Amino acid sequence: MFFKGTIFFIQKRYTRCPDICYPVAMNEPITNDLNIGAMVLAAGFGTRLRPLTEERPKPLVEVFGRPLIAHNLSHLARAGVSEVVINTHHLPEALPRQLGSQFEGMQLTFLEEKEILGTGGGLKNARAFLEKFDLIFLLNADAFIDVSLTHVLTRQQSTEACSALLLKNVANAKDFGCIGTDEDDFVVSFVDRIPVVKKPVQERMFCGVHLFQKKFLKYLDGSGEVFCVNKETYPKALMAQEKIIGVDQPGCFQDVGTPERLLQLHWDVLSGITQLKHFDPMAHLHPQNESCFVHATASLASGSLQGSQVLVDEQVQVEPGAILNDQVVLGPGVRVGKGVILDRVVVQSHSEIPPGSQLSNGIVYPGGFIPA
Repeated sequence: MFFKGTIFFIQKRYTRCPDICYPVAMNEPITNDLNIGAMVLAAGFGTRLRPLTEERPKPLVEVFGRPLIAHNLSHLARAGVSEVVINTHHLPEALPRQLGSQFEGMQLTFLEEKEILGTGGGLKNARAFLEKFDLIFLLNADAFIDVSLTHVLTRQQSTEACSALLLKNVANAKDFGCIGTDEDDFVVSFVDRIPVVKKPVQERMFCGVHLFQKKFLKYLDGSGEVFCVNKETYPKALMAQEKIIGVDQPGCFQDVGTPERLLQLHWDVLSGITQLKHFDPMAHLHPQNESCFVHATASLASGSLQGSQVLVDEQVQVEPGAILNDQVVLGPGVRVGKGVILDRVVVQSHSEIPPGSQLSNGIVYPGGFIPA
């Protein structure tokens, strides 16, 4: 028997259906004339999203039916990156199984870390792979960011900076350890880790996106196996008088490390509070009315679409008697049983919701339900 807010599913491994095609981001010019590589940091545990992250690493948690890491890999592809190295640790086989060896024309290489090495240690561990590139992007895999990396690239190239950091102006920047820049956007303070010789004009939050020249890698020398690139490497580079440029992030940057934040991102986009410029979650769907969108391959029983702000992705099946109320997102391959009632839920791909379930305010995944 199933009660509202409680559901138990049969546990099964998270795998990608090969027939599912993820929606692509909005059109953006691709830059291909530079020798650019990238590293994506994907080794964390995602503890605040448990039990969802007990069956998949956090980078495979989905936003609008698409894994977090896929959003960021698309950004890299549009910036002209040719190869990406991805570090893994928690459930290390899941990412290569899901992504394969190619993604939107980029070659993917996976490096498993037996022990988590930190951002600096992970970068140092991948150094042999990265040294063949003139420019290197470094991104976190587990945050959602709506960004044009070509903008970051253009700014780095125009200033010939050793590194460019994506920064966002938020009211509580100091709570995150802010980075200060001068009138030309060059970094003059770094989370209180270097002497301040010039008063910052503005202080912003770091969004976890770096673009640096190959020479930046030399500042990894002298550190141990496990360390943080922000705590050790950047202070070294700045003390050596390297130019570090801040690049403004005007669009969405959201840490989705808790169920509440993951849901809020979906509600903000669906309601129009957050406007996305570089990803359109409705682009591959067909409008049923002003706020409900359904994929052509989805099968919905008559009368099931009752609410507003509903997205139904490809190969979804909704059985007779099921009701989709307000703010429901069904990822690819979802199965909704007879008599199910859903309200304010995000359903991860390939989840099967048993008949009669009544769920609200939470995340459904193949292993169960997480209230938020």
